[in-house]
Amino acid sequence: MERNLMQLREKFVCELKENGRSLAYDLSREDHRDVFFSQYGGEEVFKRECPLLYDALWRKSGAGQQERLDGYLVGPRDCMEVSDIAYDPNTVVSTNVTGRYTREMLGVDLMGKFMDITNGQILESMAVFDENITDIENTMKVNAGRLIQSDDRELQTQAEFFCAEVNAQGELCAQSTKVYSNILKVEGTKYIVKAVTVESPKPKDKSHEYTELLYDRDADGGETADYPKYTGVRLELGKDVYVKIHIPAKITIELNDEFEFIVDEADKIKGIYFKDFEMKIWSLDNGTVVFNKDDLAKNIIVTYNEKEKNKITYEFPSDWEHLMKMKIVSAVMLADFSCILPIKCKHGSMKYEEGQVTIVVSSDLDTESEDPANEKVKKIHIKFGCLGKDTRILMADGSERAIEDIRIGDLAQNMDGMPIRVTNIISGMEAEMVYVKTMGNKEILMTESHPVRVRRDGSICTVRAVDLNGADLFLTKDGEEELRYIYMKPYNDRVYNLEFDGEEFLYANGFSVGDFDMQNHMPREKTTKREYSFDTKPVAEEMRKLLRLYQENME
Repeated sequence: MERNLMQLREKFVCELKENGRSLAYDLSREDHRDVFFSQYGGEEVFKRECPLLYDALWRKSGAGQQERLDGYLVGPRDCMEVSDIAYDPNTVVSTNVTGRYTREMLGVDLMGKFMDITNGQILESMAVFDENITDIENTMKVNAGRLIQSDDRELQTQAEFFCAEVNAQGELCAQSTKVYSNILKVEGTKYIVKAVTVESPKPKDKSHEYTELLYDRDADGGETADYPKYTGVRLELGKDVYVKIHIPAKITIELNDEFEFIVDEADKIKGIYFKDFEMKIWSLDNGTVVFNKDDLAKNIIVTYNEKEKNKITYEFPSDWEHLMKMKIVSAVMLADFSCILPIKCKHGSMKYEEGQVTIVVSSDLDTESEDPANEKVKKIHIKFGCLGKDTRILMADGSERAIEDIRIGDLAQNMDGMPIRVTNIISGMEAEMVYVKTMGNKEILMTESHPVRVRRDGSICTVRAVDLNGADLFLTKDGEEELRYIYMKPYNDRVYNLEFDGEEFLYANGFSVGDFDMQNHMPREKTTKREYSFDTKPVAEEMRKLLRLYQENME
């Protein structure tokens, strides 16, 4: 069998050359199926480890055409009866959403949101999912005390009905319709919150686009950074590798004179509704990380003066941190920051004993709201390294030196053969790296976002490592070289990058690559937006399994 597979592979290589590097497996042919699945350990292994992908291939091959469903071509507008959203305009205690599907569907979702559209904040949400459901009825209950943020609020309920169905072509389609209802607007003249002052995180220079945080620097040189002294301690817990990340935060809240904070001296978290507090960072690259609020009570520093009952400061010290999986931490991480502080306050004219004001400090506020309870801050820019350890850098004297042995002030050599002085060294951690090997046997490990010089379609250009393709010709110190291998490789170790007076190209393991500044200034749109829906996340995980199976069986 192995000999037959080798003969078939040789045959496919010939077909590949004849077709100009383009070859499609015909899985309806047994010989093609045998060769294809042998790359992943056999058809049974593929089916067991990657059932979703196996089913997709089976359908694509035509073997399952007769099994496909003739789904409906109509959407919710044709088969959904939606009643009006119910609410009590006096107390705003609850909202109710009811719907009925007039025909059976593959899946139905109802997602409801209770919004404060004055500042875009979600006050309450709920979701329902069931297969082949015909009736949906659900209620969102909202405590009226939570709505007292100011005298001027506009509230809205939003309900979205969703269904999934297979059309006549066998394609899975998603349909949805939305219903909105503005339920309350109270007009007034004065806000509860007078001012929110953010001392951190913020850039030292207001003209800076981001707040710069530097981790794991091996040399001093972060004079332009806002927070240059953090250390990402690496920990191995079970199967995963973690790194400690700290985000500095110090926020002062001042209420208008007729309001005051409710501070219980026995309460370790003074003036905060602990269960609703949240601090997080998130990005399209790396997902969302919520900082460990379980340790909040012992870590938060509260500055409160009895003579100024309308003013309070919350600070989160340097030992309050979060363990992030190293696969989340990339070499250059541009993230949004959000801190939600629900605080206790009262007013003499309030009929409730206490009310809640939700302070929102975020870099992702949709609009510059006039509400003083909302404070927009700048995004967080966390800088790490970018090349694997032992990467050999071409120096000005013609020698090569491991990147981890280079120091500030050393002279490297750029692509034009000119000496360039190292002004900064950045080091961080990385879970996976892009591994590249050329036909000339040059090898390099890079993070996904590292810039590489190639010839593409006859023109020289700079692309990110993750965007490389098989037709690219690499610019090396020995000329142009074709690609032999490229794949993601487990790494779980330290990475490095160099910074110079300006953007520079240098030689790393013989490859022409960009420096740290060039990496930061390259367009981010193509490679950083990894938005996976609920349905595609399992497929993405199977693709990772598939890569590992391929590597194991092709070595």
